[in-house]
Amino acid sequence: MKWHNGADFSAEDVKYTIETIKRLGESSIYSANVSNIENVEIINNNLVKIYINQETPFFEYNLTFPIISSNIFEANTDIMQSDRNNLPMGTGKYKLQSIDITTGFELKENLEWWNSENIDLRIDNITVRIYGNASELYNAYKLGGLDLITSQSLNVEDSIGTVGSNIESRYGRNFDYLALNTVSNMLSNKEVRQAINYAINKEEIINTVYGGKYIASDFPLGYGSYLYNRKYV
Repeated sequence: MKWHNGADFSAEDVKYTIETIKRLGESSIYSANVSNIENVEIINNNLVKIYINQETPFFEYNLTFPIISSNIFEANTDIMQSDRNNLPMGTGKYKLQSIDITTGFELKENLEWWNSENIDLRIDNITVRIYGNASELYNAYKLGGLDLITSQSLNVEDSIGTVGSNIESRYGRNFDYLALNTVSNMLSNKEVRQAINYAINKEEIINTVYGGKYIASDFPLGYGSYLYNRKYV
């Protein structure tokens, strides 16, 4: 795996990232993730050993933060103020070519992407535009300035029409739910909660309230969660 500048992604990058987050303290949104890490030892180029100062249940889930390249920032550099942040670098299938926080950014296909043999990228370049509100976005799309837009509006067709557009729905992570007070005498009974669940006509609610645009989830976490598991339904 390589960074977008061609340098190898290595264990040194992982160690550097963790130590940098710890050095930044509360100025980093990931400070709590590494608070129990005592030391990071590099075993080899692809392996690190992390020492923690106390038992931490599910500790591996704390390690869900982006890794930064140790060869981009100099040692002890104030990375929060570094101009290197003006063009962030990763290891993904698209490289960031340019960025403007007010207007958008441009991406280019990464020919050295580590997984390129298993997927046809098909798109060489991607331009992302930022708009102030939905009306500006929809107008730009109708005028042909955009190839693709996303919307959470249930009535997006009213704004963009139906001619010349293909509308596709995708399962998301947002959901509405009914929260029950399980400490009450009645609702603490599992069978009572199940009866309430069976009595609710989800499809009718979807059709009458959400215009048929939502789906019913059999599991509280929904399809977008990594914890979703059919065997628990």
